[in-house]
Amino acid sequence: MENSNKKKAQLTGVLGFIERAGNKIPHPIYMFIAFFFLTLILSAVCAAVGVKVINPINNKEVAAVNLLTAKSIAEILQSFPSVWAGFAPIGAVFIATLGLGVANGSGFLKGILSLASNFKSKFLVTMIVVLIGINGNLIGDSAFVVFPPLIAVLYINLKRNPLAGLFTAYASVACGAHLVDPAMVVSPASGYYFMLASTLLLSPAVAWVSIRFIEKKLDETGMGVEFELEEQEHFAVSLTGVQKKAMRMSAVSLAALVLLIVVMGFKGMPFAPPEGKSFAFSPMLRAIPAVILFVFAVPGYVYGKVTGSIKKFKDIFDMMTNELKTIAPFFLICCFASQFI
Repeated sequence: MENSNKKKAQLTGVLGFIERAGNKIPHPIYMFIAFFFLTLILSAVCAAVGVKVINPINNKEVAAVNLLTAKSIAEILQSFPSVWAGFAPIGAVFIATLGLGVANGSGFLKGILSLASNFKSKFLVTMIVVLIGINGNLIGDSAFVVFPPLIAVLYINLKRNPLAGLFTAYASVACGAHLVDPAMVVSPASGYYFMLASTLLLSPAVAWVSIRFIEKKLDETGMGVEFELEEQEHFAVSLTGVQKKAMRMSAVSLAALVLLIVVMGFKGMPFAPPEGKSFAFSPMLRAIPAVILFVFAVPGYVYGKVTGSIKKFKDIFDMMTNELKTIAPFFLICCFASQFI
C-alpha cells in the first residue's frame, strides 16, 4: 500500500491522547536493551542488600544473584547465541512461516480472500475475517505479521477503510483468555476446546464492535482514506475458472491431509496418545508447528500447480524465502527480548 497524502482529521479526546502517547513509545529493541541493563543493575543492588524470596513452585528460598560479576558477564556473553536460538517463539514461528509462504506466494490466500469478498453483507465479511484471525493464532506470532496486511488489502478492494481491517485482523489474532485460578494446570488440548467454543461467540461480537465503533470512528476522522493499493496488490473479487478449479483441488488436498492426521492418531501410529491416556497427551500437540506447515503448504502447492504460479517444485523455496523476509524484524526483536527474558 502507498500513502496518497490526502488530508485527514486528527483524533481528539481519549483516542487522540492514546495515539499521541503511543507514537512517543520508543522502538521495542531500545526498550529491551534498557530493561536488560536495568536488570543487571538491580541484580547487583538486590544481591548486595541480601534480597531473598520464596519460590512458589517448590517453596524454597531463592537469593538474588549479582549479574555484574566477571563470571556472570562471561556466562551471559557465552550463552548469547544459545539463548536466542532456544527462545520459545523462534522455532515455532519459523516453521509455520515456511508453510505460510507457500500459501501466500502461490496465491492461495488471495483466493480465499476473493471468496470472502463475494459476500454482500459487511457484517458477514467482518465475522469471517475475525473467525480466520482467531484460528490464525495457531501458527504463532507470524499471524500478526501476515494476516493484518492481507485484510487491509481486502478492505480496500471492498471500498472499506483499510485501517479498520488492519485493526480487526490484529485484534482477532490477539484474542485470548486468562485463567481465573493461576494454580490450575491445563493441557494444550484444553486451549483448542476453549477456542472451538469461544470462537462462535467472539466472532460476531468482535465483528459488531469493529463495524459499530472502530470503522465508524475512522470514517468520521478520515483516517485510512489516504491509502491506495499498488498495482500488484489488487485482486479480482470473483475467481476465474482456473482459480475456482484450483480452490476445489486445494480443498480436496486439505481434506486428505486432515484425514491423514486423524489416521496418524490411531493406536500404533505416530500421533497416538500413550496407553490409557486421552488425546490431550497426544504427541501431535507438540508437533503443531510442523502440522501447520503442511496445512498451509499442501493446499498452497496444489493451488499453485493448478493455476501455474508454481511451475517447478523449487519455486516454493523462493516463496518460503520471501515470506521469511517479512518476519525478519520479528527475529531481530526476539534476539534482544530473549536476552532480557
